[in-house]
Amino acid sequence: MKRFCAVLVCACIAGTVFATDIQDFLSRQLPPAAVSGLIAQGTVQNTVYRKKGEIPSLVPASTLAREAVAFWKGDEAPFFIETLYLYKKNPLKQGAPGIDTDRISVILRSLSKLEGLEYYSPSRKKMRTLYEKSYIIESVDSKKRLPDPLAGSADGVTAMVLQKDLTFGEYAYRYSWRQTVDSVAFFSVNIDAMSYSFLKLIQPEKLRVSLIVQDLGDWLLVYNLTKADFTAIPGIEGKITSSFSARAEAVYKWFITEYEKQ
Repeated sequence: MKRFCAVLVCACIAGTVFATDIQDFLSRQLPPAAVSGLIAQGTVQNTVYRKKGEIPSLVPASTLAREAVAFWKGDEAPFFIETLYLYKKNPLKQGAPGIDTDRISVILRSLSKLEGLEYYSPSRKKMRTLYEKSYIIESVDSKKRLPDPLAGSADGVTAMVLQKDLTFGEYAYRYSWRQTVDSVAFFSVNIDAMSYSFLKLIQPEKLRVSLIVQDLGDWLLVYNLTKADFTAIPGIEGKITSSFSARAEAVYKWFITEYEKQ
């Protein structure tokens, strides 16, 4: 932790965190293969389906990342997919280096900006709309649209959200946000039972998605964890895995796009 703080201080003063510095930091948190993948490709992913005893293995050593793992309630989820991204800030766009969680916080609460977001569908081999609708609602019953909750800190903010996507359809979710000195996160859980095609696939509160953005000064470490309990139907695992992977990638790219606009 002392070394980590020193790296951040140097980043603020010198404006540069070299690859060797970030590799040293990551090596203290992650398996060697994960570190190599992040440094080389900028992303690593781990998917598990109905393998007893398996747990997420790409979890960064941060408070909010640990909260993401604990976000699931009840028996351990039979399915999870975790993706870790490493993003080098562009100093020409981001200005002075340093930690700016307030800016990240506003982006993660701007759920209405997800409307119209597209993703690449591996099965259809074309771009598709991920979220046709995405906005805060007054309640599950009224579904009255409300503005994004952008004022102040994100820590402790909760909201009901209506989202419609082409995979599962239109459902209500409960979102909550957390914010610390160097990290911001959202946690979402489905309120309604969810269907895939004509199959009722996911019961209420059995799809839980977490996104954690940790600001390391000149770098962003982004961790996405999706846990789900869905009906075991032959042939469906691959489609669901592909869908959740594509969703994670699309939301990450959306976040980076919004971050670069600031």
